[in-house]
Amino acid sequence: KWAVSACDLLENAKIFTNLPDAIADISTSAAFTRRLGHSRRKHLDLKKSSEWMTKKASIGKLAFVFGREDSGLTNEEVNLCDATITIHTSPTFSSLNLSQAVLIACQELFALKSTPDNLFEEKLMSHDEIAKLMKRISHMLDMLDYKDTEEDRLHTKIMHRFDKIFGRAGLTYKDIKMFEGLTARILSQPLK
Repeated sequence: KWAVSACDLLENAKIFTNLPDAIADISTSAAFTRRLGHSRRKHLDLKKSSEWMTKKASIGKLAFVFGREDSGLTNEEVNLCDATITIHTSPTFSSLNLSQAVLIACQELFALKSTPDNLFEEKLMSHDEIAKLMKRISHMLDMLDYKDTEEDRLHTKIMHRFDKIFGRAGLTYKDIKMFEGLTARILSQPLK
């Protein structure tokens, strides 16, 4: 049996074969995971994340990303997301059933629904828009001869830092245009 008045959710659901496609037009994505790692994104506890979720949902599309029932999300999948969120549980039973985790996260999001849409003025850009900017920055770094060597992976390190900064902050249309203008000016200058 279907939940009352929920058939339209299933009928309108989009199915993707991979995470990059699923979050391509999303401004902010949050990976739900119980594992914490040193290279992970901004980390939030679900109960303490209300303000962050409210802000992100009011200025762009917010996606919650959950892993497989048996193994959760891979490190690569977590790294595609802008933040990680953990649902506080007992140390004895630190992992939740997938459906329970989704229910708890949706309840938390539903509780935020009363926040006005115009709380924040500028909308965040999608992952696709940020990816285009990252390609432009990568090209600029190549032109400036910031390349990876056997001794130092400078290009990769710089790109990783930009990715982390953009993921934490989110980028608005004005931010993207500012970076595009900056990279265009740098690329148009003769190298000394």
